[in-house]
Amino acid sequence: CTQLTYEGLIDELFAINQCTVRLDPKVLGKESTGRARSIPLTNQDPIFSQIRDKNFSVLKSILSEKLLEIKKLQENKNNISDAQLSEYVSKFKQIQKEYESL
Repeated sequence: CTQLTYEGLIDELFAINQCTVRLDPKVLGKESTGRARSIPLTNQDPIFSQIRDKNFSVLKSILSEKLLEIKKLQENKNNISDAQLSEYVSKFKQIQKEYESL
């Protein structure tokens, strides 16, 4: 029986062990000469915490929305005032963490 949540599917395909999944470089789209990478799957990851219990049929819309949010933030970087700069930097750091986990 196939699991229907994002976390369940990852566990079924890659075997989650102590909240970590070990991925081959080929899965990550890297050259095969690299080492396997351990990726923690905890609520510390802003994207994983939002999608871990979601049915995988809704993931595309959630991840697309996140990517659009990142794109908008990048497009607006030249249109901010000095007063808005600290808010932009704070939001950029948060979005950057999310982007890395995508």
